[in-house]
Amino acid sequence: EALRWGADIIVTVDDDNIPLDTNYFDEIIARMAYPYSGPAAIAHDYWFDVGQLLRPKAKHRGFPYSVKNAWSVKPVTNARIGVCAGLCLGDPDIDAVTRMAMAPEVHGISELVRRGLVVDPTTWTVFNSQNTAFVRELAPFMFMFPGIGRYDDIYASLLTQAVMRELDLYVHFGAPMVWQTRNRHDLMQDLHAELPGMENVKRFAEFAGRGSQALRDPAQRANFFQEMVHVGLLPVQAVTAAMAWFEDVE
Repeated sequence: EALRWGADIIVTVDDDNIPLDTNYFDEIIARMAYPYSGPAAIAHDYWFDVGQLLRPKAKHRGFPYSVKNAWSVKPVTNARIGVCAGLCLGDPDIDAVTRMAMAPEVHGISELVRRGLVVDPTTWTVFNSQNTAFVRELAPFMFMFPGIGRYDDIYASLLTQAVMRELDLYVHFGAPMVWQTRNRHDLMQDLHAELPGMENVKRFAEFAGRGSQALRDPAQRANFFQEMVHVGLLPVQAVTAAMAWFEDVE
């Protein structure tokens, strides 16, 4: 519906998010409507976890367990922001294992990300569908696949980043921030719904990265998704829904 209205920026927010900025939408526009110059995170193992910049640190849901979070900062100028992922304080978006073991309550963030930080397009990261904005041209790839549990938005973030690399777009972390008073969850059910994604997220990203051109080409897209079914990364129902979504968007 937002695309039908002609929206240039799409914003998704959870119903348990409380904005901490009175000028919430202005904060998004300020970051996405103008070129960005400032620090960019680049990871040595090709993955960056923004959860490490929360205080206390909290591993972001979807970040691969097999990856050591080692990264550095470089300057970037005139970068175009494709995704603005606002930070979530309070009960952050962490996986069920971390929540069971630590149950952190976040009250602070690193000064680095408080001022705003982008991620170099050569580096994978994960973001979710809460407190997140993206430009119109990325909307087709932010599809939430059914049938894959609690990794629907994580996989969407990886597909979107694969396309962003082709378009030289950056993910921005920072403002606007929200406080999350999390809705009631059954952590055992959450864990069960996360296990397939935990096992496959790194392989999913590698596959998406190789298929970035096919994702943007309607003539190749169906074959690309069918191959994901063939290698066990997506169920058939997810691909059927995705193709219907792309048709609707187009």
